[in-house]
Amino acid sequence: HARDGKPLRLAIQWGPWEGAGMAEGKTRRLEGLGVGLLPAAGAFQALDLLLERGQGGVVAVLNNDWPRLWDQANPRQRPVLAPLIKDGSGGTTAGEQAAAATQAAAARDDLLVRLAAAAPGEAVALVTRLLQGRLGQVMGLAEAEAIDAGESLFQLGLDSLMAVEFAAGLQADLGLKVDFEALGGDPSLENLAELLLAELQPEGPTPSKTALDLGEQARLDPDWRRPDRQPLPGGSLGTPGEAILLTGSTGFLGAYLLAGQLQRWPELRVRALVRCPSALAGLDRIRTNLERYGLWQPGWEQRLEVVPGDLAQPQFGLEPQAFAALATGLGGILHNGAQLSQMASYGQLAPANVGGTRAVLRLASLDRPLAVQFISSVAVFEARAYRNRLLLESDDLADWQGIHLGYSQTKWVSERLLLAAGAAGLPVSVYRPPLIGGHSRSGAWHQDDLLQRLLKGCLELGLAPDLAWELDLVPVDYVADAVTALAWRPDAVGRAYHLHHPEPVMLKDLLAQLVEGGAALELVPMERWLAAIEADASNPLYPLRAFFHQRWGDDQLTYPELNQLGLRARPSAAATVASLAALGVRCPSFKELIAPYGMALLGAGAGSR
Repeated sequence: HARDGKPLRLAIQWGPWEGAGMAEGKTRRLEGLGVGLLPAAGAFQALDLLLERGQGGVVAVLNNDWPRLWDQANPRQRPVLAPLIKDGSGGTTAGEQAAAATQAAAARDDLLVRLAAAAPGEAVALVTRLLQGRLGQVMGLAEAEAIDAGESLFQLGLDSLMAVEFAAGLQADLGLKVDFEALGGDPSLENLAELLLAELQPEGPTPSKTALDLGEQARLDPDWRRPDRQPLPGGSLGTPGEAILLTGSTGFLGAYLLAGQLQRWPELRVRALVRCPSALAGLDRIRTNLERYGLWQPGWEQRLEVVPGDLAQPQFGLEPQAFAALATGLGGILHNGAQLSQMASYGQLAPANVGGTRAVLRLASLDRPLAVQFISSVAVFEARAYRNRLLLESDDLADWQGIHLGYSQTKWVSERLLLAAGAAGLPVSVYRPPLIGGHSRSGAWHQDDLLQRLLKGCLELGLAPDLAWELDLVPVDYVADAVTALAWRPDAVGRAYHLHHPEPVMLKDLLAQLVEGGAALELVPMERWLAAIEADASNPLYPLRAFFHQRWGDDQLTYPELNQLGLRARPSAAATVASLAALGVRCPSFKELIAPYGMALLGAGAGSR
């Protein structure tokens, strides 16, 4: 009991204990972070003192090296730690702290000078090498430069304690807080480098004297020719033949596309291009990805051939003989792979997105012409010329001025390359999906992507921007079912399909329906919405605040403002809907999606207001 005779309400937050529990075997790493272990005798002595004290409240019992923690803390954390730092308490002295800070600042200044002088591709490479070096130190790797920058950090073996140490080291190196949540559920050094580069160079690299001309970027390679030989049975003749090549099988949509092809064509073999160290590791990534969404079926591993390769490398990083052999026996290529980033520039994304498409076209024309099914994007509608304009599937989208996002620019260029090859006689089909949401029945979402963060973030804030923000959203299974039904059909050759929702919905209307009980969602000016995100570091949108603050073009409009009704293009899906209806495929209404989406989003942590 407390001293006043009432029951004692005391909560003790223990630090890690010696000898057992989650800290066992991690003493060195914890000490490196400044977190000391509690000896059992000392912990029990602290408990006795707290009980004898007889005062309630919340007390933390820790055995930390506070000066070391101070060294690694960010500016917001240091005021909390300041009372715990005592002169003569050991650890880093004030002089040593000042010297270390001066050395780190000089290194940052040197890096900024080199970044300012570097081309976009070189700039991200500079940051990537710094990340490799720091990660090598944390993981105790002798050859840090050998770390695969495209591999998931967690696949590389980074555990949660290492992640804390890695983030603290990068903060010391760059003066930036590293937020792994901003990178989605599977972060890599590559996308971390892009995120950090955007913060190091908020205005972007110094523009070159020659402006980016997407029209020039969209020219076919001078030596590209459609082969004269006839295609193998399959491909453009109604079936995919014996085998196809699939890119992007380890992504969200890619999982459903792969499952769709394997289910639709029981004898089909799929060669999957995967960035991985070995075919066995690639197969494990594919299986894990499909199992995550409940798609994997026993026996599929017998029909999969993993090709370790990289879209960003010429010929996928394969030797000429291996690249040529890849085309042998193929009936077609389903090209879905792309690097997605809201913050990265065209120069950063072009090697994988545009270069990968060029490699696909070269492969498709090596021997016999191969049918190519290309997953494009509604991003190709973002040109200024198409604002508030009705666009049919048959329209030639030749305008590109006013496409601002690097990712959108790469999709426009890639699609134009495909269509140019189609005009030269290669059998190609183009599919333009919008933002891809969760499954229409299971509600399974791609965790932490832009769309999920947008919906969850608004729900948690209880706020939405007071804009006529038209949300271009369809469930993942609709896109996959549509591609599965249309791909390889003779009447699909040379056509583009619009896979956006036939009845678009306003963001504020969808959010209002998702909130349990129809509780009101407060509509606020754009500035207040952004300020609310800025003030809540735990909100899912917080890591993307720089993206939503960014303004583009002469009009200086943000991403939400560019997507307002009356500004964004008005693509028609009438021809696509008719074609799919004849094949038994339809897009679920938003009324049908509310229940599974509400369960996924509200059940995943968003709260009703």
